Amino acid sequence: MGMDCSQDVCELRPATPAEVDTSALLELCAPFGVTFDVVKERTLRNRSARFLKRWLKDTALDESLRLEGPEILFDSDLYPKVVAGAVNEDGAGIPRCPLIVSEYLDLSFKRLSASRQRSSRVVFDFNRVADKDKVTKGTEMYLARKSQGLEAVVQVFFDARTHDFVSIPYSSEDLGRRAA
Repeated sequence: MGMDCSQDVCELRPATPAEVDTSALLELCAPFGVTFDVVKERTLRNRSARFLKRWLKDTALDESLRLEGPEILFDSDLYPKVVAGAVNEDGAGIPRCPLIVSEYLDLSFKRLSASRQRSSRVVFDFNRVADKDKVTKGTEMYLARKSQGLEAVVQVFFDARTHDFVSIPYSSEDLGRRAA
């Protein structure tokens, strides 16, 4: 996640004019017929904000969320408190990192379900160790709120300095309260 997050604010870092160089990744993927999409975090944040706008008008859209003062909280089984968003003084919903991660996974699984694969689907997501909490919260949010029972997410957390990594698999069976 490219955000500067705290309890009070989530801000995107200013966009850089240079595009991400994906040539090496394209070269690695080509022999296997693998494709990928690069999605900007701002797109996911905007998608999350649109969801919150709809939810604030009709909270029955998602009963796993609740409004508590200015905070929009997710009913987590793993954490005592997960802030999905906040309501600013103008009444607009401001998404927080876990909701943005959840929307990223939703978009990823929608793209996978549109492919030829009709059985179980898995997203491998690579993150910094520093992002473990917000990514895990977002993974739980997705699997509990939107999973169709066929999804799994493997979160891989790595430390670029030490080259250490840990992978943690989560499935709709583990966390999917609404799974079919």
